[in-house]
Amino acid sequence: EHPLVEIVLAVAGVMAALGALVLTLAAVLATAPEVRELTFSGSYVSDPMGQILKIVATGLIALVFMYSRRYLTVNGLARGEFYTLSLFSLLGVFVMISANSLLVMYLGLEMLSLALYALVAFDRDSPVAAAILRQVLWCRSRSRTTVRSSSCESAWPCTCSVLMPSRRSTPFASRFTAHTIG
Repeated sequence: EHPLVEIVLAVAGVMAALGALVLTLAAVLATAPEVRELTFSGSYVSDPMGQILKIVATGLIALVFMYSRRYLTVNGLARGEFYTLSLFSLLGVFVMISANSLLVMYLGLEMLSLALYALVAFDRDSPVAAAILRQVLWCRSRSRTTVRSSSCESAWPCTCSVLMPSRRSTPFASRFTAHTIG
């Protein structure tokens, strides 16, 4: 392609991303509550401190967009995926800021980390990026296994059995009675 076309597309991508950030900032400011509000059965909280943190996070992403433009252009990485993935990571940060339960916090962390994993592999030609991505994915699979095994019992409380001490004195194996929670 012609170099001028690439430059125009890169500038258009930056402007579109900054426009999306301005719309995000406008939405954050328009929905600013004066008092703490809980939604989704208390899992999501909207409060003035959360709004301030969202404004700061949006400003930081805007700085990243402005300062990374030159680097991306010089290294031939000026593609729209960078801005899209950065906006998805910002969405994950927003969810974590407003989380009022560990499940919502985990969902926000997942949104953030998946976008960051894709950003690590953004420079497809770099052997360093490939090695980092392999390491990240290996660690990722280990952490998911740990989270699944630790949250298995609390995810389905209706079918979870708990051994409770029995009131009668019998041999050890029958001293406990299974009770279903839920």
